[in-house]
Amino acid sequence: MSSYITLSTLYQVLKRKDLTRGQRHEELERIMREQYKKDRRKPITLKGQAIITVLAGLILQGDGIVFGLRGSVISSGISTLYGIAVLALALCLCIYLCARRKNELPDELSKELMLKASSYAAYAEIGLMFLLAIIVNAVGRISGNSSFVISGHQISGVVLFLAGFYAVVKSGIYIWLDRPACDDEEE
Repeated sequence: MSSYITLSTLYQVLKRKDLTRGQRHEELERIMREQYKKDRRKPITLKGQAIITVLAGLILQGDGIVFGLRGSVISSGISTLYGIAVLALALCLCIYLCARRKNELPDELSKELMLKASSYAAYAEIGLMFLLAIIVNAVGRISGNSSFVISGHQISGVVLFLAGFYAVVKSGIYIWLDRPACDDEEE
């Protein structure tokens, strides 16, 4: 018999009608902590997870730029090869890290900081989308052509770039918020 909790056991906990939503959440956290203690792999800290997310976000942003410029500045063949190679590398890195390390479970402060970082990242992404809309409008006015064609790979490039931007900003803000407090007074 395996020492890990099965999906059917988790489903039974979620299915219980006598528990409130908060109690169900507490029960699932208790199960996750038990699983964490049983796992023999070395842990990766939350800050380490955030750094890996920043790197993955930068890879997505690079892919987004390459796919967005595909056909106009970069040839199709090169951008396709680059995109496949980078995504395969990122996938191999994720599989390696998931197989070799276990993720540290967040405490209450870490959860609060991650929620704050997510909210700031959402504001930053909305601001970036607004800026992109202004740039596209300005390019249309400067060229004298009020309508122009945007291809599917350019849209996928923008989507990849925005996904990477959100990951980088969210994890970067979390790392910044989670920094140790420094005392200005020297003893």
